[in-house]
Amino acid sequence: MAGSLSLRELVAHPFTLATTITGVAGGLLHLPLVASLWTALVAQSGTLFGGVSIFAFTIAPETYPQVATWLQPVAIVLGALYGGSKLYRALKNIVNDVK
Repeated sequence: MAGSLSLRELVAHPFTLATTITGVAGGLLHLPLVASLWTALVAQSGTLFGGVSIFAFTIAPETYPQVATWLQPVAIVLGALYGGSKLYRALKNIVNDVK
């Protein structure tokens, strides 16, 4: 696939760095707005991942290749966020059941 990003490029992507810095800052500083935005993003990550990935990997490459090049990493980050939130919930339930 032309225009694909390697894992190193994805990690160094400005969007990835911005979300990481925002998340860490919100966690460390306990900023209510950042915490609220992060909670909403995690809660809606499945829906956002579905919509963005359909557009980024099927429609955009055929119609808007320039948009696809920056939208595909966004879809990957949303997918990782969604998977991470599901894994966190599952592990939290297991820990609570073991107690």
